Amino acid sequence: MIQQNNYYSSLQPQQKFLISSHQSHQVLRINLLEKINSNQDLSELNSALAKCSNLSNLTLDLGENSIDDEEASGLGFNLANCANLSNLTLNLGINNIGAIGATKLVSGLAKCTKLSSLTLNLRNNQVGACLDSALAGCMNLSQLTFNINWNRIDAKSAADFAFGLAKCTNLKILELYFEHNYIGDTGTLALASALKNCTNLTNLTLNLKDNQINEKGASEIAQALVKCTNLQNLNLNFNNNLISGKQALDAICALVNCTNLSNLTLYLIGNQISDEIAFPNLFSAFGKFFTLLGFKSNQISDQDASDLGSTQTTNCTNLLYLKLDLSYNRIGAKFIKGISEALQKFVNLSNLTLYLNNNQIDANGATDLGSVLAKYTNLSELVLDLNSNKIGDKGALCLSQALLSCTNLSSLKLKLQSNKISAKFVSGLGHVQANCTNLSFFELDVSYNIIDQINLSGLDSTLSKFTNLSNLALYFGSNKIRAIDTTYLGQVLAKCTNLSNLTLYLGENQICDEGASGLGSGLACCANLKSLTLNFYCSQIGSIGISDLSFALTNCTNLSNLEISVGYKISKLKNKLKQQQQQQQQQEEDKQELKAIKQNKKLYQLISYNFSLQLTQCIFFKKLNQCVKIQHFILCKNNFFVLDYNFFHNITLIQKYKMQQLIYLMVFDSFFSLNSLILKFLTFSLVINQFLIIISNLFIFVCFLLITNEIFFNIQKWQLNLC
Repeated sequence: MIQQNNYYSSLQPQQKFLISSHQSHQVLRINLLEKINSNQDLSELNSALAKCSNLSNLTLDLGENSIDDEEASGLGFNLANCANLSNLTLNLGINNIGAIGATKLVSGLAKCTKLSSLTLNLRNNQVGACLDSALAGCMNLSQLTFNINWNRIDAKSAADFAFGLAKCTNLKILELYFEHNYIGDTGTLALASALKNCTNLTNLTLNLKDNQINEKGASEIAQALVKCTNLQNLNLNFNNNLISGKQALDAICALVNCTNLSNLTLYLIGNQISDEIAFPNLFSAFGKFFTLLGFKSNQISDQDASDLGSTQTTNCTNLLYLKLDLSYNRIGAKFIKGISEALQKFVNLSNLTLYLNNNQIDANGATDLGSVLAKYTNLSELVLDLNSNKIGDKGALCLSQALLSCTNLSSLKLKLQSNKISAKFVSGLGHVQANCTNLSFFELDVSYNIIDQINLSGLDSTLSKFTNLSNLALYFGSNKIRAIDTTYLGQVLAKCTNLSNLTLYLGENQICDEGASGLGSGLACCANLKSLTLNFYCSQIGSIGISDLSFALTNCTNLSNLEISVGYKISKLKNKLKQQQQQQQQQEEDKQELKAIKQNKKLYQLISYNFSLQLTQCIFFKKLNQCVKIQHFILCKNNFFVLDYNFFHNITLIQKYKMQQLIYLMVFDSFFSLNSLILKFLTFSLVINQFLIIISNLFIFVCFLLITNEIFFNIQKWQLNLC
């Protein structure tokens, strides 16, 4: 009887694969990741696979098992007996397979003449400089995924592989991963020559990241792809090589001739692209659906801005999706002006992502960029990352005002960290977004600026119009926001009654208990909230503020995920610990004492057991057992000694919900930088024990004094009697 689909995760007898009727298998999935214990296990597996003569689909995961050349060769020999195999996924990543084992493995697979789809993962092995051309035998392949990352493949080995690849003329889908090898220009030219023969390709992914490609590698690959007239989807990764601006220009000019290309992703991050950057032809005829261009971490500056606006674009109106990464360069206002003139020709863009962070863009550059965005009336999704620039209030407001024309926006992300933005921008934000009534997702990041108040009067009047807004994320961390500002923010959020997901980062501000309470009062009106993340790191909020906030959230009956963070970031915690250790030597002694106690397993287990008994008696945890919908409750606090019985008792959030999953209480101790709740109770218990010992000693001492005094009095009385 033919069995259509079987899954095995072990070679143990209870799994029954080794003793099953092997000829009955047609579709077989075996997951033995880190589960091969001996050579005998793999030998038995190989023998069993050789008997699966009717097998057509096999997924075999043998990753991280220390498989060597001999074992890989045996696997290839036995798989060759699976004459009906048409689809094979084989994971041999992170083993000890060398050139001989890889060659014999692929040679065995080449004998599976019906094989049409092959996924072979050999990453992080020891294939080295001898990758054979055995792939030439797999002439019927229509889909091939080959991962040879991190194997010290050199140019000759790449050329041998390319010779075999050139024979696979029926390929339609090809994914090649050669990341972190040494193929250089010579190996890249060999691959380019092979790709010219793959004229039936419709989808190609080629990852040549970190391969010492220099002069002609990238351009030769691009020119070869012109022969692939059916190519529709292309993903090229040349990150971390030695490609210059001229070579990038040649590659882009060649890709323009791929007339059927509809989706292009091109990564040139971490190269040497600068003065001869390919931007005059960057946007030419790149298709009509999706383009991602990555030029992060190069040497692009305003000197590369010449003729950007005069770019001749023959197919501008077809481009709908564009992602452009120019972060971590030296781009200023001149470059932005040029690229803005080129971008304005794409009038039908619906999805735009621009990564321009960590450059030198000022208010003028932001203004030019805003003038382009105002023309994208069809834009539905926008991601604009201008973190770590110099746009200021003027530039930020110009960008926001440009969005008045983008009435079809449904998703908006504005990242404006570290731009010297003040409260002036925040106060005007609401007015300029009054027209974006279709927004369902909005994220604003203005962390690390100089905002000293949250005046959302404009936004207050328009939020009621955002009937579709369901996802909101506001990042105001590391500013100068006060308690009254968070109270007002809560009042504004109270009008967002349709919110289901809310994230608020207000850490490293001047917020106290009053601010947390005020914010909670507003959030209590968001009855549809399902997921809530509140970050108050390095603030002045204590148990009262968290208790009031939690009480207010009892009205959010649909809440299923809640995270409240009110402690210190680990980095700041370590700095604080270091300062305290320098000032108070006693703390170091306490740490050593804790370490010694932790090493005493019996005492540690005893106190842990006592701690677990205490939890069952705590009213807080008794109430948690009555909860209904809360699945995750994460509470981060910096100092355990604030988390006393009254703190637990006052959190009434848990009165209306029931737990379905674990509760996490992540406690970051400002004294010991420990993150184990048990050790916090252990510390507390030790303090109590020491206190009781001191009280006991005092009691004994007082008793001793009383007894001594009584004895002394009796002696005096006796002496008087003698007299």
